[in-house]
Amino acid sequence: MEILKTHAETKGNRVFLKHEGVEYSFKRTFENVLKVAVYLKQEGICAEDRVAIILPNSPEFVFFYYGCAIAGVVSIPIDTRYRKKEIEIILNSCKPKIIVALKSYHGTDYTHLLGKIIAGIGSGIRTIFLDELDIIDKNVSSKSFQSFISLSKDNIPMTIMYTSGSTGEPKGAVLTQMNLITNAAAVNERLSISEKDVFLLMVPFSHAFGSSVLLNEALVAGASVVITDLFDPEHVLSIIATEKITLLYAVPTQVIQLIEAKKRLNIEVSSLRTGYISGAACTPELMKQIKSEFNCDACIAYGMTEASCISISDWKDSCDIRENSAGRPVRGMELKIVDDRGCDVHPGQPGEILIRGTSLMNEYFSGNALGDRWFDTGDIGTKDTNGSLMILGRKKETIIRGGFNIYPAEIERHLLLHEKIKFAAVVGVPDTFYGEKTAACIIPCDGEIILDDDIRAFCKKHLASYKVPDYIITYESMPFTVSRKIRKDILKIDVEKKIK
Repeated sequence: MEILKTHAETKGNRVFLKHEGVEYSFKRTFENVLKVAVYLKQEGICAEDRVAIILPNSPEFVFFYYGCAIAGVVSIPIDTRYRKKEIEIILNSCKPKIIVALKSYHGTDYTHLLGKIIAGIGSGIRTIFLDELDIIDKNVSSKSFQSFISLSKDNIPMTIMYTSGSTGEPKGAVLTQMNLITNAAAVNERLSISEKDVFLLMVPFSHAFGSSVLLNEALVAGASVVITDLFDPEHVLSIIATEKITLLYAVPTQVIQLIEAKKRLNIEVSSLRTGYISGAACTPELMKQIKSEFNCDACIAYGMTEASCISISDWKDSCDIRENSAGRPVRGMELKIVDDRGCDVHPGQPGEILIRGTSLMNEYFSGNALGDRWFDTGDIGTKDTNGSLMILGRKKETIIRGGFNIYPAEIERHLLLHEKIKFAAVVGVPDTFYGEKTAACIIPCDGEIILDDDIRAFCKKHLASYKVPDYIITYESMPFTVSRKIRKDILKIDVEKKIK
């Protein structure tokens, strides 16, 4: 974390973090991070020990995230929205030395909840509640940093980020400082991010999009970050306007809500320059709306917990590239598309996406090291003749109907072009004749009623007949992960029950 120390020395009082009106300069942030590192050392936490962080989006999360890194300690961010079972799975997997949390947050009593979980695990995990500590009030000399230099190395684990578990139990991706900082620098190059930019954090720090991507990009650039915890579109629009936010980092569901709120409230937003849209399928129509509503040249990014940002277009690319693809691999990353035999496919042909490079984790926690071999992302995609990537969906979600391969993301993107459809998810269901049939699950826009025949007619205009959904099921809500990915495993079970 030499970069944070350098910023503290060269940028001094320039604002790095802002939260609920309170500002933290690079110097003040570094001092607080150093206090955390010293505290961990005093508590007997050694290099490569693990510390679970269950904190909301806040400066305190940042202090512990980077404080662990300086001390050579491995941080394990855990979402405050997770319930007992979800927290239990992660703690059972990584067995941290301590857990850092608040005694209570948004109705969750962590003293009681964590007490029950730790008793069940029985591994002597200690809990530190920030409400009872005065770490930040203590005086620590910046000279203390020297004692940590040998512990904070580029090639040792910095954090274990657990996947969201959208298709099963979460896995812990072990990421080093080199993985994270080189990736942040590569994305900053692609989007021309500099110290003049202002980030708005409205995705969880506890997920890769929040800390691995956004926070580390801001750190590398020496830019400012305005932190908000719970997403509220009206409040976010107000922050964008008043704080002159220049970068829009969001998942598609958040973007949809921001656009709806802007139209409803007629708020003027003119500061956004570019953005990073990721986490779920994003339609060309939504990208056009971002441009028309915010005059923002946003880009679709392809990333994953295991490798942060893998591919993204340049913010100066043509509208066609930015609206229809996830661009090209960032510096340090390689990507190829292969068939079932592992052979490269021709441009435009779908296949499995394999990656390798400097941003890719070395291993899953308690797993075997990857080495230099290609990593199978489990995603299906295509590349055009210019190398631009389009994501078609997860391989395990591919539907084989009567011998034809159907990629749900393709149908979902088309459904989301319908003016009356707010959300869409496509799953396969067993069928005795075809093997599988397609079921389109939709959430209509507020107050809208859509007939099944209208949806099929809409699909027939642009999709092959075998891709037109066999079943259409309307929902008021769908099961989402806390990072706003649809839990298709749960949805599929519900769809099969409804069809029967």
